[in-house]
Amino acid sequence: YFNSYLTKSTKAVRDAGKTPIGWNEIASNKLSKGDVVQYWTGNTNNTVRAVQQDGAKVVVSASGNSYIDMHYGAPGGNILGLTWAGSGDFDKYYNWNPANVAAGVPETAVLGTDAPQWSETIRGGYQAEWLAWPRAISHAEVAWTPQAQRNVNDFKMRMSGMGDRLTAMGVNFYDGAKASWDATLVGTDTAAAPGQAVTLPIGKLAAPGTAANADGRSVSVVGGGRSASALSGAFSATVDWGDGSEPEAVSFGQFDENPQGGLYRTGIYTVLGEHSYAQEGPYQGTITGSDGRTATFTVKVAAGTPAPSYKPESQVAAKPSVTLAKTSDIEAPERVELKLAGFNPNEYVKITWGGDELFLALTDINGEATYSMPFIRSMKPGEQILRAESAVGDQGEAVAADRVKSAEIRASMKAGIFSEPLANPIERSKYSIAAVSSDTTQEPSPSGPAQAAIDGSNESYWHTDWNETNYPMPHFITVKLDQNYYVSGLEYTSRQSQANGRAKAFKVYVSSEAPKLTKDSLAALASGARRAEAINTAIADGDFGELAGCGVFTDSRDPLAINFKALHGQYVTLVETSSMAGNAFGGAAEIRIGGTIEKPEETEQPDQPVNPDHPGKTDQSGDAHSDSGASSAQPSVARTPNTGSNAVWALLTALVCVAGGAAALLARHKQA
Repeated sequence: YFNSYLTKSTKAVRDAGKTPIGWNEIASNKLSKGDVVQYWTGNTNNTVRAVQQDGAKVVVSASGNSYIDMHYGAPGGNILGLTWAGSGDFDKYYNWNPANVAAGVPETAVLGTDAPQWSETIRGGYQAEWLAWPRAISHAEVAWTPQAQRNVNDFKMRMSGMGDRLTAMGVNFYDGAKASWDATLVGTDTAAAPGQAVTLPIGKLAAPGTAANADGRSVSVVGGGRSASALSGAFSATVDWGDGSEPEAVSFGQFDENPQGGLYRTGIYTVLGEHSYAQEGPYQGTITGSDGRTATFTVKVAAGTPAPSYKPESQVAAKPSVTLAKTSDIEAPERVELKLAGFNPNEYVKITWGGDELFLALTDINGEATYSMPFIRSMKPGEQILRAESAVGDQGEAVAADRVKSAEIRASMKAGIFSEPLANPIERSKYSIAAVSSDTTQEPSPSGPAQAAIDGSNESYWHTDWNETNYPMPHFITVKLDQNYYVSGLEYTSRQSQANGRAKAFKVYVSSEAPKLTKDSLAALASGARRAEAINTAIADGDFGELAGCGVFTDSRDPLAINFKALHGQYVTLVETSSMAGNAFGGAAEIRIGGTIEKPEETEQPDQPVNPDHPGKTDQSGDAHSDSGASSAQPSVARTPNTGSNAVWALLTALVCVAGGAAALLARHKQA
């Protein structure tokens, strides 16, 4: 089935004038000339065969040298990322040859390389940058430079000059010990008033791999094998103010970026000096580093000049807050903008709705975050408290008790289409399987057989026969109860692991008699078309009993309940007429039935919809069983006001039900 799917899907891509490309698993199938195999891991035999026999091309993403979401495998470099493909710094990602990954694939068949980065451990752009750089630079040169011209030691030397550039560009990266990172000192012009002693920002220092010493008068390389720097020992500097005064020591401060360490490279230092100019005029000063490097700057001194600002005021709001762009009539599925402010910088904030944890939001350096928050049908409807509270730091460290911040607001979400729970659930011990259109033993046990749909576990599931041609839609499964009940609902839980076997359009029938149609009788028919015809004929002839409801399930792993007007019977049949995956597979993880032995009290019912199996007729007989098979009930979901998306859903439900009835009538007419 996998190869059959590949054949169809790659043909569709080619027919659209595009080139198919897929991970190397697609090479298990016959490909066409020009199709692209992206090799990432595992045996290369199929990739080589696809190139040599089918004329395929290759993109190389050899995981151990290409995946830039792995640990660095060095001090301070294992806070974030994965390890399944190994670990390594930029030198490992440089020192390999894509042409040697798959012996037998000529270099002329290699289109290039790709460096994947999967984001399951990443929260925020600065974390993605930290994992990507400088390894992405290695990967780029591997792709565009012939192997004979590449030398890893030469590359390490050249990489040393990239750190200060990345720093100046505001790019985050892992400034590890594989490069002796260059440092750059520049002067910055400023202004002051005469006769005032002020602290002036006179320069900038980009020095990856370093940290300021305690006194702020010098910077040194971060030890312990964490980083390396071209600066030798502690780097300090003096300033000549250009007015004849004696040179003075400067200090180094970091005010607008995070300090080096954790998930941050060394930020840019601001070079500071305190001075008072006696006279107005322009003055050219010089900063001289302890290693002899210099930088010049100009100070314009004029009366009335305000003291320069070099230390930004904190942008963190004084009080934590959480806001939603919309706080009422939220209708799942919907996304609403969520904003946080006033929280601690660079921390995870736990977001809860009605007490249920939803996700962790990561704040920025200003303690703020903006998210497009998803509201989904499984969330509690009605008015709830949306709460945001400090959880952990961005490196997993605990937040001190006196730094925990929280804020909350009230908001309301409309009840979803399938939000009502199943009314009056009947104990599963009262269930058994009476009939099924097909099942299979090819799924991992205990999944596959129809019994898995009523075994009480969402992990196992009923799945129809794997042969879609022989067993097309529709499919059915009939649950037998231990006695007659006033059946008032059905709850459907779909397969949890993937889309195959998840029902989309459906009908529910209730009967006092077992259906005549069985798996064995269907298997005896000669073709899939005959089997589908037999099921549609059974529906039209009332073999499954009265129609209790029909509609379209949402694509959800949550239990979806349909409550309807009670019908008296012992057999409940779920008919699936289409699937979420768009294929012919049916199934269910769990089916539960709701009902009571005693007749329930009459409640006001909506206007009866057209019976799709007998168009033109409606049920006028109350709870009596009419031999017309007319619909005497409809899912509770159809009773919601026909406004907005509910109106669309009601229309879609009607179309699905009527279309299903038309198919049944056509089958019966053909048989006649």
